[in-house]
Amino acid sequence: MNPWILSAIILLLVMFSAFFSSTETAYSSASRIRLKSYAESGSKKAKRAYKISENYDKALSTILVGNNIVNIAASSLATILFVSFFGETNGTILSTVVLTVIILIFGEVMPKNFAKENSEKMALASSGVLHFLMVIFTPVTFILLKLNNMAKK
Repeated sequence: MNPWILSAIILLLVMFSAFFSSTETAYSSASRIRLKSYAESGSKKAKRAYKISENYDKALSTILVGNNIVNIAASSLATILFVSFFGETNGTILSTVVLTVIILIFGEVMPKNFAKENSEKMALASSGVLHFLMVIFTPVTFILLKLNNMAKK
């Protein structure tokens, strides 16, 4: 595959990782009282965000599944890219180090810090995409939630 296209896909996947990480922090930090107040004022996004916050376990499962998918895909593609330039051993080591740093900074720390400071705003902004993903990932999250409930017993 063309290295530029591969790089663009990796960048897109890191952006999705940032979305998932910031959304996780936004919903874990957002005031449900404020979200409910915004929802009662008639905001469609706020109604959806409040409904998601009421079903936080499913939202969290969706976020974790999505984040794992994009991080594993980015890592796999980065390995392909780096191996094509640096050979199998060096490419594998370099891709692991470089992508770990990139995901840690741009896919985890920065998005979570931003979301912590802007939790309600971020919850509202991400509610549409998160709701869509919650529907798409329902079969997977259903199984995860059942396993989680069994482990709690």
